Amino acid sequence: MTAASFFEVDVYECAVAEAVDSAGTFWSLSGPRLTTKRLRYGEIPPGWTVRTTARPLVSGCYAAEVGSSTVWFEVDPSGAIREKPDSVHYRDLIKKYDKRRQ
Repeated sequence: MTAASFFEVDVYECAVAEAVDSAGTFWSLSGPRLTTKRLRYGEIPPGWTVRTTARPLVSGCYAAEVGSSTVWFEVDPSGAIREKPDSVHYRDLIKKYDKRRQ
């Protein structure tokens, strides 16, 4: 498999500076190019390898990194998920998340 056809997906807390295999990583996997447009949290596409088993997403701010693209989203106390608009800067999300944790 060439580097160009190999992808990584990482889901981590917004407060974590980057996706690393740490307490802040909620799910991490890698594999060949996806053949679908959607990837459902916790479901492993055929041919992919799990690096960090999916943990339950609790209320808070998260980032999902797919290759060089990142999407930020929030899980509210009811479990509803809302994507953050692209115009929101990453550091602003961290500040908001840190205030909620205090």
